[in-house]
Formats: sequence, C-alpha cells, structure tokens
Amino acid sequence: MIVDEFCPPGILDEDMVRSAMAEALFEALGDQLVFDVDAVTDHVVVIATVCFVSELVFASVAVEMGASAENVPPASAVQRENALRDLVRAAADEIATPVVQRFGGSFDPNRLEALIAEITSAVYGEMAQW
Repeated sequence: MIVDEFCPPGILDEDMVRSAMAEALFEALGDQLVFDVDAVTDHVVVIATVCFVSELVFASVAVEMGASAENVPPASAVQRENALRDLVRAAADEIATPVVQRFGGSFDPNRLEALIAEITSAVYGEMAQW
C-alpha cells in the first residue's frame, strides 16, 4: 500500500520505480507485517532514500548491460548481477548517504537526477577497471 501511494499507476518507468521503492522500504523497515509510522525515523529515511537511489541506478545499469550478458551461462550471470548490485550499493552508500543526510528525504527532481548521474558515472568508472 505504501508503494502504491508513492508510485501511482501511469508514472514513467513505473515498474522500475515501484520495485526500487519496495526494496528501499523493505531495507529500511524490515519485514514488518504492519506499517508503524513511528518506525520512520530520520535514519530510516536516509536508509530508504539511499536504497531507492541505489535500486534506480542498478536497474538502469542492468538494463543497459543486458544485451552484453545474453550468452553468459546462468551461474556467471548471477555472479555478475550480484557483483554489479554490490558495486552500485557501495557507490550509493559513499556518494548518496552524505547528500541525503544533509538534505533529508526531500529532493527536487534535478537534485535526484544529479545524484543518480553521479552514482551511475562512478559505477561505470569502476566497471571500466574490471
């Protein structure tokens, strides 16, 4: 229900955003069956926002890299995906956490786009060294 409120039907990249939001909320709040608004502390907002940005970057990079993994054996593909996810999360933690702590959960679209672009650039820079 929370994801539905944040991501109403019809938005651009709806599936990717909904998936990222669900992952971010799970990461921040755990597997609580009942939502407790009191559990949403400043720390939870930071965790959820960084995770949300991380998931958006991961989905974007994974889609772009998808064609290059077409003939990769499944076990190798899983390893690559896990390595990519770890890389994206590390970059998001390093780059986004201080920004989110400074600005809280309120991002205008331009600031969010700039943050995603910075993390994506860092990820591609690291991948170029693989």
